[in-house]
Amino acid sequence: MKLAVAGYLFPFFFLFKPGLALLGSPLHITFSILEGTSATILIAMAIEGYFIRPMNILERVALLVGGLSLFAPGWETDILAIRVVTPVLYFHWRRSRKPSGTAWMRGESN
Repeated sequence: MKLAVAGYLFPFFFLFKPGLALLGSPLHITFSILEGTSATILIAMAIEGYFIRPMNILERVALLVGGLSLFAPGWETDILAIRVVTPVLYFHWRRSRKPSGTAWMRGESN
């Protein structure tokens, strides 16, 4: 049920991103498809609360803001989404990795 929210919002992307209806130049269409896909994935991750491991509430809010920013028209909101989502996903990925302090004991290499 949670993932259905992202699927419910997707038809509204056609109003704000005419490139999804294949209107415009090939570059505009490509960027619109990437934005629509990214926004849907970000909103779904925020609502579900899981990416590599469970997310805390701040990560979920940041991903929701980023997904909705990609949903809005204009390049300014796209820049905002990139600046909000990139550090959140990076730090989430870094925290999910196992510490490699004892990797040499287990015979693993870095």
